[in-house]
Amino acid sequence: MENAFIRTETPILKLMRSVISIALVGIWFSVRPVGAVEICPGDCDGSGRVSRLEITRAVGMIFGEGDPSRCAPIDVDENGSVTAGDLVAALFVAINGCPRSDTACNGSEALCERRYDEVSYPTTHNAMANTEDGFQSPNQTYNVSTQLRDGVRALMLDIYDYNGEITLCHADCELFGHRPLVDTLREIRTFLEERPREIVTLIFEAYVSAADTETVFADSGLLDYVHVQTVGEPWPTLSAMIESGKRLVVFSDRDQGERPWYLYVWDYAFETPYSFVHPQDFVCTPNRGDPSHSLFILNHFLTRPTGSINLARRVNFNPLFMDRALQCMHEDERLPNFVTVDFYELGDLLDVVDELNFPGTDSPGDGPLT
Repeated sequence: MENAFIRTETPILKLMRSVISIALVGIWFSVRPVGAVEICPGDCDGSGRVSRLEITRAVGMIFGEGDPSRCAPIDVDENGSVTAGDLVAALFVAINGCPRSDTACNGSEALCERRYDEVSYPTTHNAMANTEDGFQSPNQTYNVSTQLRDGVRALMLDIYDYNGEITLCHADCELFGHRPLVDTLREIRTFLEERPREIVTLIFEAYVSAADTETVFADSGLLDYVHVQTVGEPWPTLSAMIESGKRLVVFSDRDQGERPWYLYVWDYAFETPYSFVHPQDFVCTPNRGDPSHSLFILNHFLTRPTGSINLARRVNFNPLFMDRALQCMHEDERLPNFVTVDFYELGDLLDVVDELNFPGTDSPGDGPLT
């Protein structure tokens, strides 16, 4: 009787174990040396994130659905099964993010030896036109700093000369809102300083000269980070870019060749069309740029006549999103590098990008749950 009692875990004991697990995970996050942790609870695919899908599968494993041995990080206590405590640890990471690593590249060691053009990047369309910065008819909810913290790694930005200042705005600075470019560039510099193993891309729709833009980059302190890429030369690996310190790639649609770091986007990339009104309008047909180029911009948003949250809700979710990304990859014979959306926090952008980067894994990752 005594042994049987000891082997039986009562609900109170289960609750106590879950509470202890929460406490241990919290302590673990607070005292770990930066970059010293090799495991991220719940990150089955090694993407550096814990996704909603991974959480769903962890719940299933608690009820005997699925094999925990296929996802070692979910079995935190290494007892061969997934418990409520393991799920709590994974949820903690999903909300707070994985511990930062001093060996990962854009969140995953698996990406380090891939060339820049062999990686997919979550991309925001009209990143500057966001609700937080007070823009009207926005394409995003959160400001650029938040976008970067949430996992966005490429930003489409429009730049104008407004009242003598190089400014971020969309179409009509007076009507829709505006912000000095230098302020956003300083936020990007802060992010790069805080995240020394992350690479960020800017894609400018420019209505100002390369010379004027360079002046603002110098004022922001970002010129030290810009990468120079010769047309026709192979792109470096992410790890090589990180080691060089040149972790900011800047494209523009004007002033071809004016500055070695100010890359004319259509010398390197091609894109799908972007003026879609209905989901059934989506096509993968190349638009601007030569399809032989190694970088592929997948425009995945609706415009009627501007973007909106309701339109984003119609197209940002799987299976439509994933199916289109795979269809375009097949038709255009290129990995979609810049997967571009409005209102990135809605739907499955990060899931789609992780599936493109880690095809066939048990569970693609997405960013922190918000």
